[in-house]
Amino acid sequence: QKNRLMKIIFPEIDTMYGMEQTPEWHHKDIFAHTMQVVDNAANLSYKMEIRFAALVHDIAKPNTRRVDKNRGYTFHGHDAVGERMLNKVSRRMKLSNRLKRYLKKLTKLHLRPIALAKDIVTDSAIRRLMVESGDDIDDLMTLCRADITTKNPNRVKKYLRNFDLVEEKIKNDSDILLLSFSVTPEIDSVEQLKKYALEKNVIDSKWNLVTGNKKDIYNLARTSYLVAKTNGDGGKYDMIHTENFVLVDKEKRIRGFYDGTNSKEMDQLLNDIKILKNSY
Repeated sequence: QKNRLMKIIFPEIDTMYGMEQTPEWHHKDIFAHTMQVVDNAANLSYKMEIRFAALVHDIAKPNTRRVDKNRGYTFHGHDAVGERMLNKVSRRMKLSNRLKRYLKKLTKLHLRPIALAKDIVTDSAIRRLMVESGDDIDDLMTLCRADITTKNPNRVKKYLRNFDLVEEKIKNDSDILLLSFSVTPEIDSVEQLKKYALEKNVIDSKWNLVTGNKKDIYNLARTSYLVAKTNGDGGKYDMIHTENFVLVDKEKRIRGFYDGTNSKEMDQLLNDIKILKNSY
């Protein structure tokens, strides 16, 4: 930053330097806050991806900063704008598609646990967070813990107490279980899925990652879960990849299909889960 290299290497971060924000939960300076979040993330996790997410989570604050005469500085929509900005950043830095999707997801969702921790934690809000974050939920929670940089110990204590409640509710909703089938079982052995689960801190009792015979899995996808419209034999060149969620009740009946990339359909899924839970 002092040598003005940041403007060349990462101009989106460079614009944060010296830019003030209202210091409710954060440092007054956006750049200083971001650097502190990166340090906090490094103390909480060894994962490069979480540290990278910490660096870019507020990337849109300079573009969205406005002055409200009553509230001071505001950054409405910086989560959604930041998610879109990361498309350009990813292309410029030649990031992998997997890392791009990860950074976009955590940037888009990084305010959600914070909002829950400040407010009354409802079951529907918890379910929405679980669905949208998927198997990155633990990384998201780590990022949000790192995002507290206020020097007010009372605020930190209150926030973390509610934050613990959010995490506990995520783990304790026994009516919701997640099941993911590998679409590349020839690569995803049991050992490989176990390694992935450990890296992602997947809770075995909540989220099952399964593999097996490709023909059997693809047949289930086409004839049982009905998530694939294409025909195929499950052979070497057959490929299925879907972002759909399928809601299945306790009697193993399909109750609905939902596009995981469509926020309205995700809201519908959560509403249908609530209705289904109340029916038992």
